[in-house]
Amino acid sequence: MARLFRNSQPTLIATLLLAFFCLISCSSPEPEKADNDLISITMQTDWLAQPEYAGFYQAKAAGIYEKYGLDVTIVEGGPNADPMKRLILKRCDFVNARSDDVIVAFARGMPVQFVGVTLQHNPLAILSHAENPITEFGQLDGKRIMVNVAAPWIDYLEGKYDIQVVRMPHNFGLSHYLNDKEFVMQCFLTNEPYQVRKLGADPIVLPMWKSGWDAYRGIVVHSDSLQDRPEVVEKFVNATHEAWQSYLFGDPSPAHELIQNRNPKMTDDFMNYIRIQLIKNHMVAMETANSIGKFDPARLQEQIQILSDMKIIEKKFDYSEVFTIFASSTP
Repeated sequence: MARLFRNSQPTLIATLLLAFFCLISCSSPEPEKADNDLISITMQTDWLAQPEYAGFYQAKAAGIYEKYGLDVTIVEGGPNADPMKRLILKRCDFVNARSDDVIVAFARGMPVQFVGVTLQHNPLAILSHAENPITEFGQLDGKRIMVNVAAPWIDYLEGKYDIQVVRMPHNFGLSHYLNDKEFVMQCFLTNEPYQVRKLGADPIVLPMWKSGWDAYRGIVVHSDSLQDRPEVVEKFVNATHEAWQSYLFGDPSPAHELIQNRNPKMTDDFMNYIRIQLIKNHMVAMETANSIGKFDPARLQEQIQILSDMKIIEKKFDYSEVFTIFASSTP
């Protein structure tokens, strides 16, 4: 029998609480109009420009946001970015985040709403070598694994599969993996496998979503924005979904050109690899374009249940309290 889940530390920075209470009485500003009468908004990503965020870049580069009456500025994140804090401080209008992080933020009093799905699955995965493959989560028992040591999904795996792993702090490098055929690390299945294969390794990838820890990625707003200007929120979500359709099932070059301009490390070959992985693994859409942005209420409620069982949140609540999702309107 699997042992009980251990208490986990939150993945969100505690200072968000202070930011919230400092701003709780502030009203949401009126949307600004650009010189061309478009509504000016800012989108903050949590990482550098790359195809996992292609919907935003395709919508910007192909004029889809403009078609919806929006003048969108995309601000890239990075290792020290804290998009959720910027959102709470109303320094941006939209951020992208995982559904589990949004559940935790809401449970701790943050005024946030998850309004649109962009990725059906978070790309998080376990990376091992073909010489010593990890193809089932139970095989991690006793293994040393390079991870974000505070990540709650490690506790989830240990509890569900009755295993114990040795946690090595993630240094965001590949040298340990490349020099040790028994080495195991967390990865994004859209990134590190490509990189290590180029350097001569034979990687094996085990997606985390197969364990049941299956977060969506999507668009998040301040609760005030949803209350004060829901039509702007809906336009942004629908435009982004339309752009994902264009990127996956049409010409991806507008997004790729803009991404490469923002992040020169994104070569054509690398971006094409990521796009293929997004399609192959049904990470944005299932078999058809009209599945973009769809969500499963039962899956969201299960995420809340898991976080409650792990004592990451104090009490359960109905998913609809934090997920006000505008489903895809793509044809």
